[in-house]
Amino acid sequence: MENQLQRLIYGDDSEYGPDAGILTDALDLKTRGVVSKVVTGDKGDMYLKSNEIKAITGLTVLYLKDEFAREN
Repeated sequence: MENQLQRLIYGDDSEYGPDAGILTDALDLKTRGVVSKVVTGDKGDMYLKSNEIKAITGLTVLYLKDEFAREN
């Protein structure tokens, strides 16, 4: 699963993908009934591929500022 997520997020550009590791851990926690969402602090690879990630893992990827920042 981690290799599939790594290819999805990074293509063939990276040998190590920390986002894929995070998603693999989150998927494990999801199967245990602990989490259903992942929050990211940047609108980079993981956020841009959020629809594909949800299709593969069932995890919803949220952007930190969209969910938790207050507008003043």
